[in-house]
Amino acid sequence: MLTKLLSDEDKKRFLLFAELLSLADKPLLWDGKPKEEITAQTDINKLTIQKGAAETQLLAEWGWKNATPALATFATLLSTSPYETNLKGLLTSPSQAETSLIKLLKCLPLLEDTEDPAVRWNAVSAVLRELLDEHAFTNPYAIRIALYELMLLALADGIPSPVEYRFLEEFQRHHRVEDDAFREILERAENMYRETQKTIALVLE
Repeated sequence: MLTKLLSDEDKKRFLLFAELLSLADKPLLWDGKPKEEITAQTDINKLTIQKGAAETQLLAEWGWKNATPALATFATLLSTSPYETNLKGLLTSPSQAETSLIKLLKCLPLLEDTEDPAVRWNAVSAVLRELLDEHAFTNPYAIRIALYELMLLALADGIPSPVEYRFLEEFQRHHRVEDDAFREILERAENMYRETQKTIALVLE
């Protein structure tokens, strides 16, 4: 919606954050199976993230060409602590945020509850910190546009999950967006989401 107001460079930055947010709370699959369906024949090294249809559609509309391809982002590093991994230089192109996140999640023990918000946030925040360090916005207008659009992405499948909300708060904190402004932007995004849902319902009646 407002991404067309971003410069080409800021849009590239925004899409890196958007891709990571779109994956932040999505279910993990081992060899294409959820954890409860894993068997002795399952290749647990094939870890992927089950992308959401609404988020994938938004990414595609924003011009993210690799919004639907390979899921290869959080794999390897079995011998190191996932949160000590050096991700510098990885987060520069499509699907690199995904690859970095999978690398971290793959380090978690199989018995760990990977859907637990606290567990998932530890991995997501590690990738987010690298993105913020390497690709933070400097234009105050671009920051607010990006925050608004990220909020719409978090609302794409309903209310933001705990992981998504913490992502938005960390983005806000790093870019020093005032709390009042954050709340107002979120309110606008929620209003837009509700009106869009009403319009869709009306059209499909």
